[in-house]
Amino acid sequence: MFKRKVAINLLLITCCTLFFISPIGAADATDKTNEVDAEYYLRVAIFRDAGALNLAITGPYKIFALYTNELLASGKNLRPCEIKPVCNGIIIDDKEYKIVGVKIRADKDANIFLNRRCFRGDVDILRTEKVKLLVVNHLNIESYLYGVLHQEASNKWPMEALKTQAVISRTFALYTSLISKENDYDVTNDFYSQVYGGRHSERWKTSLAVNATRGEVMVTDGKVFPAYYHSTCGGHTESADKIWNIDAPSLKSVSCDFCVNSPHYSWDAKLNFKDIQAALKKSGYIINGSIQTIETEGYDESNRIINIKIISDKSSLTINANKFRLALGPFKIKSTNFLIKDVKDGCVYIEGKGWGHGVGLCQWGAFGMAKKRYKYKDILSFYYKNAQIETIKTLLTNNKEIPYILEKNGKHDRNK
Repeated sequence: MFKRKVAINLLLITCCTLFFISPIGAADATDKTNEVDAEYYLRVAIFRDAGALNLAITGPYKIFALYTNELLASGKNLRPCEIKPVCNGIIIDDKEYKIVGVKIRADKDANIFLNRRCFRGDVDILRTEKVKLLVVNHLNIESYLYGVLHQEASNKWPMEALKTQAVISRTFALYTSLISKENDYDVTNDFYSQVYGGRHSERWKTSLAVNATRGEVMVTDGKVFPAYYHSTCGGHTESADKIWNIDAPSLKSVSCDFCVNSPHYSWDAKLNFKDIQAALKKSGYIINGSIQTIETEGYDESNRIINIKIISDKSSLTINANKFRLALGPFKIKSTNFLIKDVKDGCVYIEGKGWGHGVGLCQWGAFGMAKKRYKYKDILSFYYKNAQIETIKTLLTNNKEIPYILEKNGKHDRNK
C-alpha cells in the first residue's frame, strides 16, 4: 500500500461513486460484455502529455510494473494520491519507481478514478520521452461504446437512431484499431477519434442500444471500412474520395431529405480577413501581403466547394476547401457546402448548409429517419450503400486477421 501524503477522506470518492451509480448500474443490468465473442479489446488514450494525475481506486486492485509485471502494490481500496513523471521513472504518492510505467488492474466491480473521472477496464500509465504521462485505458469494445454513445448522440433520440450510432461507432473503432497496431494506442478520447468519457458518460438508453447491436459492424466486400459520420449533411452527403484518399464503395455520396430539422441545416458566418490570414498562417499557409478578396473554385456533385482561392495585394493562394474549413475551425465554417454572399470592408460573408465533412452517415438524417419509423439496418443501408452487417465474432472466426480497406494517405481521423 502506498503511503499517503494528503489526507483526503475515502468517503468523498465513495460518494462520487454512488452519485454516478444510476447510469452505470443501468448499463450493468444488461451488460453482456463478459461473453467471449464480445472480448475484442481497444487501447484508448484518455490522457496525453499530462504533467501529473490524481489516482484513486474503490475496490480491490493490483498495480504492476509495465513489461516486467512485477507486483508493486495491491489492496482493497486506494485513497487519492498523485502520480507524476520524472527523468528516471514515475513517482506515486512520493515514492519513486525506476520504471517506464505501471499497469493498474482492478476487480470488475471496482472503480478506477483518474482526475475524478471513472473508467472501466485496465489502465496503463506511461512516462513519455518528454517526461509527461500517457494514460491508456484497455477495455473491450462494448464497454468502450458505453462511454462513447452518449457523447456522440443524444440519449433522448429514438432507439433506432441510437442503434445506428452504436454500429457505426463500433465499426469506426474497430477499423481504427486495425490500422493502429504499431502505435501506443488505437483511438483517442476526443473528436479526432470519438469522444469517450468513461463510466461517467454512460446512460441507460445508450447502453441498451450498444447491447441490442452487440458485436455488429459494417463491411464492404468482406472488409471493414472507416464508418465516417457527421452531424448534418445539408441535403447531400459527400464521397470519401473527395476528401481523403480512400475508395470505398460504401462511402459514396447520397441525396438526403431527412436532416431538414437539424439546427445546423443552414447557417451563416462573417469572417475577417486578418483572422483568416492568422488562422492560415498557424496551419502553415503563408500569404504574402494583405488579403483583398476570396473566391470559390468549383463545386462537386454534393454541392460542396472544391477549392478556395485567396487573393492578396502581392500574391494568391489556392487551398483545398476542407483544409481551409479546418484551418479556420469547424465551428466557424461548419461545412464546405456554402456560398460567398459578399466581400466588403475587409470581411467575407458566407451562407452555408450542414455541419461536418459530409462523408458517411448524417446523424440528424438518421434521427429524421428514426422518427419516420425506419429501422436501424434500413438507416445504415441508406447511407452506406452496398455495406453488409457482420459480427466481430464471425470476422475473427473466418479470418486469421480481420480484413480492412486501406487508406492510401494514412489519414484516419474523423476531422469533424
